[in-house]
Amino acid sequence: MPTQIRLTWFGPRNCWKKFCNGKVYYLAQGRCSGKSDLQGYRIALEEWQQKRIQVVGFKEFNSISDGNVVQSLALYTDWRTVGQKALVPPIPSTTKPTGIRQLQSLYLAFHDGRADGEQIAIVTAGEYRDNTEDFVRFLTEFLNLSDVFEVNGLHLQHYRQSLLRLTQEANEHKISVHTANKRLRHVKTFLNWLYENEYLEVVPRGLISACKGFTRKQPDVLPFTVDEVKCLLNAAGSRRTKLYILLAINLGYTQIDIATLQHEDVDWKTGIVSRSRHKSGIQQEHRLWPITARLLREEMTSPHIGLMLLDRRNNALLRIERRADRKLKRNDSIKLAFDRAMVVAGFDNPLDKSKLREKRRFKSLKKTSASEIARLLPQYPHLPSQFLAHGERATKKHYVKTNYDLLFSALDELEKLYGVVCSDEIAVPAPTAA
Repeated sequence: MPTQIRLTWFGPRNCWKKFCNGKVYYLAQGRCSGKSDLQGYRIALEEWQQKRIQVVGFKEFNSISDGNVVQSLALYTDWRTVGQKALVPPIPSTTKPTGIRQLQSLYLAFHDGRADGEQIAIVTAGEYRDNTEDFVRFLTEFLNLSDVFEVNGLHLQHYRQSLLRLTQEANEHKISVHTANKRLRHVKTFLNWLYENEYLEVVPRGLISACKGFTRKQPDVLPFTVDEVKCLLNAAGSRRTKLYILLAINLGYTQIDIATLQHEDVDWKTGIVSRSRHKSGIQQEHRLWPITARLLREEMTSPHIGLMLLDRRNNALLRIERRADRKLKRNDSIKLAFDRAMVVAGFDNPLDKSKLREKRRFKSLKKTSASEIARLLPQYPHLPSQFLAHGERATKKHYVKTNYDLLFSALDELEKLYGVVCSDEIAVPAPTAA
């Protein structure tokens, strides 16, 4: 007969307990240092053996061997993991891997398991993979290290300096300070994970200072001008592309917001779109312009599908999939349509990699509308944040019902500013003459 868990740990009294015949018995009180204390568990078992003779009239077991105690204690410690998927590959009891590449594989397998269990997004798992790979390549290819115990604080400082130099480059190898800080954070996370899972006895000295983020300048806002938005609408080659641009300037949506728009989010009687922002979960409401509502009705799917907009192959407009090599594949139909309109309009060429850091992206459209709202209605400084559905203070978030009347008025002003009208031909405005 297999060994059973005989006692239960009771944290508030720092002792073991046993429930029998409707009564709770507390055992080894004041003689246990914790639930992993083998001697304390043995004392509790012996105490319960004596109490059971008085309560039931016979012993529960004949002897208390060290093997029984260890096995019972192990069962108690591990019972919570029964039926759960192991996220960390089993470690042999005799030897543990020390190779940098081996440990990287275990680390990434851990986060891939979290993504498979929907504990983190697959995009987040991809960030763990990409940023850790950059650090591991630096160690193995540039510093010629192979064992994790060879990594020290000086190597971390070398990596930090290499990232700093990349932020100062003026070619295609340049990275932003934000990217550099993200890589440093992942270095710290990787090494701490190795320490917590007992692959490292100590973390390298100077880990905190080496992984401290660089000071970031406030990023420049790169919106379009009103005339440039009008040019983009004229350059859009299809009604669908016009709809994407209108959803961005009317509702402040990015690609993921458009791709996840549901039929239930839109009230066609009032033209109000009410939903939670995909990125932050902040509740937001916007009112559709007539031209936006008309194009959306023409392009939307059948209500029973759920998603309002799909591509020509009936796939989601934005899909992030994991390939066989565990790398991510991103399919963004909205970005492709927007890039074509940018090229036709003669603006920043999205395909020109040398201008990657300066070009305006699809999200610049919502920044344009937010900037114009701030300019048109400076007496209401909260409106741009409300339009973008940025974070709210706890009191307002949980106790105050948000009023959107001023935002709806601001959207009406934007409609006049952009000059968008709804007609049989879905006319778009011409740029203002210089």
